[in-house]
Amino acid sequence: MELDNFIASLSDDLQPLCDLASRLRAGGIAITDDGIALSHRPHVAPQAYAMRLYVPLSTATATRYQKIHSVRLPPHYLRILEKLNGAHIFEFSLFGIPPSMANDPPLLNRSAAQPYDVATANQSWRLEYSVPREWFHFGGGPYSFDEHVGYFLDEDGTIYCSRKNGEKLRSWDSFRNFLSDEVGRAEAKYPEHEAFMAEAIRKRTPKPWWKRWLTR
Repeated sequence: MELDNFIASLSDDLQPLCDLASRLRAGGIAITDDGIALSHRPHVAPQAYAMRLYVPLSTATATRYQKIHSVRLPPHYLRILEKLNGAHIFEFSLFGIPPSMANDPPLLNRSAAQPYDVATANQSWRLEYSVPREWFHFGGGPYSFDEHVGYFLDEDGTIYCSRKNGEKLRSWDSFRNFLSDEVGRAEAKYPEHEAFMAEAIRKRTPKPWWKRWLTR
């Protein structure tokens, strides 16, 4: 995969991700057959990156996936997946099609980084939210240390940000504006997550023998 071409392809509705990827690439890059990871954050976890973007699958794969899982991807979101097969950005996620879940039988491959499964989101995870049944669940983002919000599309293509209790926090008519607002919010909140994870790792790491001896 050619890095510059992939980043440049994130145009129009995905332009905020193109801009962010261009800014984060100086922090370290990992490239695989399935996508790219940008801005290495080893103090969070050894393989943690601020941004993971997954290359789109073929139209035939998307069609087979929908048939296997009896799920219909709305045209609004299918157009997104034609350019980007999901993403993890700070604590913000766009769901996609894990390649192994497009096989028959579908199997989840936990040995490789991949997007969260959009079919599972709409058959299971969406039940945690008090939203209309016809809404399509396509992503999630940070709200507090113990709660994430869900992102949904209605039949007209309007995007909603909802808490699990049904509270609608915001709505957008533009996917580009949605990404700009919510990815920006996730980036602003990420230092809290980094500090929390770094402290958790510090507490799990055994002290050197000489420090243990001095604190007797």
